[in-house]
Amino acid sequence: MVGYFAVSPESQTTNPKAIPFSFPEFRSHLLLPGPHLQTIAGSWGQGPVLPEIEKHFLELSDGDQLILYDLCPPEWKPSRTSALLVHGLAGSHGSPYLKRICARLYQLGIRAWRLDLRGAGPGAEYATRPYHAGRSEDLWEAVRWITRRQPDSPLVVVGFSLGGNLLLKFLAEHSAKELVPVRRAMAVSPPVDLSHSVQNLNRWPQRIYDRYFVRILLSQIRRNNKVPFPEGDLVWKNPPRTLQEIDARYTAPLAGFLDEWDYYSQSSAAQGLAKIEIPTWMVSADDDPVVPASIFAELSYSEQVHVTLTRGGGHLGFLAANNSDECFRWMDGRVVDWIKNEF
Repeated sequence: MVGYFAVSPESQTTNPKAIPFSFPEFRSHLLLPGPHLQTIAGSWGQGPVLPEIEKHFLELSDGDQLILYDLCPPEWKPSRTSALLVHGLAGSHGSPYLKRICARLYQLGIRAWRLDLRGAGPGAEYATRPYHAGRSEDLWEAVRWITRRQPDSPLVVVGFSLGGNLLLKFLAEHSAKELVPVRRAMAVSPPVDLSHSVQNLNRWPQRIYDRYFVRILLSQIRRNNKVPFPEGDLVWKNPPRTLQEIDARYTAPLAGFLDEWDYYSQSSAAQGLAKIEIPTWMVSADDDPVVPASIFAELSYSEQVHVTLTRGGGHLGFLAANNSDECFRWMDGRVVDWIKNEF
């Protein structure tokens, strides 16, 4: 196993290449111990109010459209770094973590692009197919669209949760030469083995997160008349109760998979991690209730992939003790570090 290490006093690294900059160890805030408080508290808030953004519509070959949101600081120049951020399941460009990170990048003079995956957020009226964890072709189109417009700007791509899996799958499918000028990538709390994560969500107390995702997704599906349930209106008499049921009855048939297990198998990034050719940092918590940490020790990685498992942090939580970071939001600080550092 190459490229794996965990951040904790007792951990040993088998990664031949260390992360090329130092960063503070994560230590949970004393008032937010445990994975559930970290996960739930981490999702609170609306995020900062951002400066005016420009919205771009990206036409896809099948007739659907993606939306890219461009937050460009006035001092940014075409030779400077930019970042593309990809949201997670049931999220959008307006997810609080994306807005927080964009605000910090703006202050640093770094251009930030946010992608609404197919049908997410305001993109619901522009898609006739749902997004899912394996639609890496959509990310490819977004990256190509951005790089055509700023070919001299180093681009860093960051994916969160489901967006992290999609990003890793995308990286495994393309050589470093194809990905120019993508310089590096980062995946935070990525469910790299979808089957493993979904089955984990079927257990208590993880079921609370499963129900949360189901409630939001069903609300989105109801509002999006262009991507109706294959079962028609009858589905609302017996709506899906779990994420696995949504994948079986909605995601898999509409995306052309045989069933949910075929979807999980073909869309999981796990089998491609050894093929990644650009520097990639994966960060997850050892107590993540959505993405079991045990899976990361079982995988093979290329020498370009660095894996950090923090002690605590939950799923996209990482709310830190005051003396462990300059920022209460440890995750935000690490994402910005990875984007801004030149190496």
